[in-house]
Amino acid sequence: SVGVDSGLDALMFYLATYYLATLGAFGCVMAIANRFGAEDLDDYQGLGWSTPFLGAMLVLFLVSLTGLPPTAGFVGKLMLFQATIDAGLSWLAVVGALNAVVSLFYYFKIARALYLRGDTEFVAGLPSRGVFPFLAHASVLALGVATVWYGLGFDGLAEWVQDSLL
Repeated sequence: SVGVDSGLDALMFYLATYYLATLGAFGCVMAIANRFGAEDLDDYQGLGWSTPFLGAMLVLFLVSLTGLPPTAGFVGKLMLFQATIDAGLSWLAVVGALNAVVSLFYYFKIARALYLRGDTEFVAGLPSRGVFPFLAHASVLALGVATVWYGLGFDGLAEWVQDSLL
């Protein structure tokens, strides 16, 4: 079953990468909501142009959650699918891959709203409530760097996961 050592390593690695991307995405959403009061998808129209840093970081986290390279989410899903196939559950890996494709369409509705909908000059009628705090930017940046870092050089995180399971 997938619960063998390689399966457990893959699951823990995936959970760590999923945690990074989810925490980063929610950090972006909270910072945007606190500044603009944006809570619906319609409120995000054009926000990528008004908040370029947070818009780009949110797209990065969505790419990782979808499982596209060069992010940690890609490596996590790849390891998880490989462990599933090694356990003789190829059908489950196919279901997981199909779910990743579905998530691509769902997550990129947000990216489309950020950059391809609305005006590029101003945020669709949403008033700004002040500046983004430094801590919000620093936290999101740190999570974004980790998401790409572990997507390109994942050995350190993989070793940490293996050591934590001993």
